[in-house]
Amino acid sequence: MKSPRLPAGVASVPYLAKDELKELVEPIRQRNSQLQTLGNLTLLNKYLNPAASNGSFDSKRAEYKHSVLRLNRYFDGLDGRDEAAIADRGRKLAEMMCRVWPRPEQAA
Repeated sequence: MKSPRLPAGVASVPYLAKDELKELVEPIRQRNSQLQTLGNLTLLNKYLNPAASNGSFDSKRAEYKHSVLRLNRYFDGLDGRDEAAIADRGRKLAEMMCRVWPRPEQAA
């Protein structure tokens, strides 16, 4: 079954969904909430960033392969980019950050 094409604005403002699209309001809202989280963000140099921009995950993954940042090697083996994958990457990055920058010991 082919997914319905979303009318303009529904992806950014899900409450605009009407009729048969109403059931998509919560999944759209959940997806939007993942977009600006640690697990969905990465760094690219100024030359690669415009090429990746807001493109598809497949086109971005091709650009990430050209990145000199080891952080982006994470994407080499990924097949998809669903909410669970974004959340998993966020957890892994947070764990790495805590090892690299441990919390200061509290004074007694």
